[in-house]
Amino acid sequence: DSDGRLMRALEARGQLNRALEFLPSDERLKELAEAGLGLTRPALAVLMSYAKIDLFNRILDSDLPEDPALGDLLVDYFPKVLAERFPEELENHRLRREIIATELANRIVNIGGITFAHRLVELTGARMSDVARAFVVSCRLFDVMALRRRINSLDNQISAALQTEMHIEIIGLLRQQVSWLLAMGRLSDIDETTRRYKSGIKAVHDAPRSVVIGFEVGAIEARVNHFTDAGMDHELASDIAILRPMAAAGDIVELAECSRLDIEQVASAYFLIGAELRLDRLRAIARQLSSAEHYDRLAIKRLVNDLAHYQRQVGEHALMSRTEKTGNERVHAWLLAHTLAVGRFRQLFDELEAAGGLNIAKLSLLSSQMHDLVQSLRKA
Repeated sequence: DSDGRLMRALEARGQLNRALEFLPSDERLKELAEAGLGLTRPALAVLMSYAKIDLFNRILDSDLPEDPALGDLLVDYFPKVLAERFPEELENHRLRREIIATELANRIVNIGGITFAHRLVELTGARMSDVARAFVVSCRLFDVMALRRRINSLDNQISAALQTEMHIEIIGLLRQQVSWLLAMGRLSDIDETTRRYKSGIKAVHDAPRSVVIGFEVGAIEARVNHFTDAGMDHELASDIAILRPMAAAGDIVELAECSRLDIEQVASAYFLIGAELRLDRLRAIARQLSSAEHYDRLAIKRLVNDLAHYQRQVGEHALMSRTEKTGNERVHAWLLAHTLAVGRFRQLFDELEAAGGLNIAKLSLLSSQMHDLVQSLRKA
């Protein structure tokens, strides 16, 4: 359905003629979906080219190509010897903006997929150029290019299916991080945003794995075992397996700044909140839900983002206490002070889970209950 939505969006702007490009009609797309089929490779190739052209035009129409942080895209476009001998000529190249826009559009589609940018625009309401800016920052914060090289270096050593699975984990992290950056409004400058979060996110990554508790522990171990059983080395398997909880790294950095606690303490407190309020399980369940309906999928993604937002807000309230010394002590004190509200939420969770598992409607109800809890903190 995401491919169909992209085609309809391009058609609405007069940028695509499906009949001319031999792309399937909406009726044919429905038939393919009912048969469990998708677009053919030739059709995907055509749609990819249109997605890149659209993204190129949106980037070119913005001030993004002027950002000095994207200068490496210009340099990498040319042979190394030219870049070394004629740096000034490259900087003043008459097609500088077009080259940067082309390279960035290619990178986003090649890494994130054909509909990556369009889906994030639908989800967040942001401009395409801001999605592109957030993509660049996200790649830098999590060393995505280096991680991709490690995966790609395993060509013909592990199965292509396993490599694809790992790349999908990276795409999932990028989607969440781009959404987070857009929601937080932290995109004034690529280099400045990178400097603000880079060291903190690395500290979260390097923190002892013991800071992760509860449901997340078993989920990480299961992913590590899945990858190592398929022949991957343990170090890479671990780095891929922690990408899902690492999506919270930006929130942890923000909480460390406002609480004046070190990263390790805040990370431990953050995951403690997730375990005690069962938000880690809720997010995992939400990610596992699937639907053929576009708006159901949007609702699921919104639920995942909202649950992370509530976890950060609880963290802000709990960690602002100066009575207790450590982050975990502050969280336990907060839980004790809000025993009734936390108990009601846990009871609702247990009742809904016992009544045949959790679906979109039940998750929405739980999210609403958590929203009310967070709102009560503000009033207090």
